[in-house]
Amino acid sequence: GLCRKDSSDHNWSVALGREAVKEGRRMWELRISGRTGRMSVGVSKGCDEAVAPTQNGWVSDACDGKVWHYASTGGIRCGKTVLHETGVRFSEGDVIVIGLDVDRGQLHFARSGASPLPVVEVPKGEELFVAVALFMQTGACDLREVPLLSPA
Repeated sequence: GLCRKDSSDHNWSVALGREAVKEGRRMWELRISGRTGRMSVGVSKGCDEAVAPTQNGWVSDACDGKVWHYASTGGIRCGKTVLHETGVRFSEGDVIVIGLDVDRGQLHFARSGASPLPVVEVPKGEELFVAVALFMQTGACDLREVPLLSPA
């Protein structure tokens, strides 16, 4: 489940997972419906900067080292820092898969119909929350955890 928080400036609506991921691997699927504006999905430390972002959302110095996210414009960032400019945008009708391996310190994203995106390093063993941010409360999305496939 998600816990919704509205940011202080009301330009961004942010939802964090109810429980932190402390170990192991987890996977979520984000289905985007309705006309969407800017949005980002990723993982975050449970901090004020993540739930109450500035006018630029998570693209800020305050979120560096605290929020790792894939933006609808195609960039994968840690706060303001661009890690990868993928050119793979997402919008209405897309499905985004978010995979987190806390033990290995790895985060990956995939968009329906696109090649897998680069793997991102996140802190190993830290408590991280799955997170979604929507600009101006446009569009809608459904985020749910999906079971991991066991190795054969």
